[in-house]
Amino acid sequence: MEFCLSDIEFDKRELQLKLCDILYAVAKICEEHDIRYYLDGGTTLGAVRHKGFIPWDDDIDIVMPRPDFEYFLKIANEKLPEYYEVRTHKTHPGGHVYPWAKIEDGRTTVVVDWQRHLNYKGGIFIDLFPLDGLPGNKIIRKWYMNLILFLSRKLLSISYIDINKYEKKGIKLCIVKFLHWDICRSGLHHLIHALLRCYKYDKCKYVANCIGEYGLKNIMKKEFYGIPVYKEFEGNLYRVPEKYDLYLKQLYGNYMELPPLDKRCSLHNFYILDLFKPNKF
Repeated sequence: MEFCLSDIEFDKRELQLKLCDILYAVAKICEEHDIRYYLDGGTTLGAVRHKGFIPWDDDIDIVMPRPDFEYFLKIANEKLPEYYEVRTHKTHPGGHVYPWAKIEDGRTTVVVDWQRHLNYKGGIFIDLFPLDGLPGNKIIRKWYMNLILFLSRKLLSISYIDINKYEKKGIKLCIVKFLHWDICRSGLHHLIHALLRCYKYDKCKYVANCIGEYGLKNIMKKEFYGIPVYKEFEGNLYRVPEKYDLYLKQLYGNYMELPPLDKRCSLHNFYILDLFKPNKF
């Protein structure tokens, strides 16, 4: 059964439960191989406030300190069940547009609306972000973060937009066309990844999910993450930052207060979502 959101709704709860299966498999590998990880952002908020998904949410995010992130990517496809797959720009350069990793369920099919022009099909996924070190100097730290955010959230996004629907003319259109060249896209990915590795996680006082959606709010004292504590998420226990209260207050303010009704919506706009059809066809 294929779901197009322009036509019908989908079973959000069924999607959430399938995402939980991916999370369980990832956490199991981490526990068995002593890999550090934390639930991230809204997933941490869901664990603390709801003991599971935020009711209107439909994604799961994890962060890993850079050394653990790279080790996990190295072993994951061998250790994960065969129907799960790690995807990065390196493994799928034609369609994986993000500078972070995704763990996808190959038994399902997803096309996000803004990517429909790329002819790229994946499965439902959870996002896996690296947690990287930051400069000690406050001014340099802010400049460094803004540079990475500009490259990853602005230029890289522009390089994958549907150019046939781009309405600007003149020099702006020329820049967009230039960024669409494969060599430019590849160069941006390499530059972003090189910058993210400039500061060693284990030697820094401040760290961040530098490419996450919360921008400068992602800059945290490393002690906020610290030794993880376990919180319930949909019936299982997973790791969250040690000082999760300070972590969540920095991201959301009064995080135990529910947002207004008009803000209770998913960030994803699926063009195709099929929970029962493999994407490799």
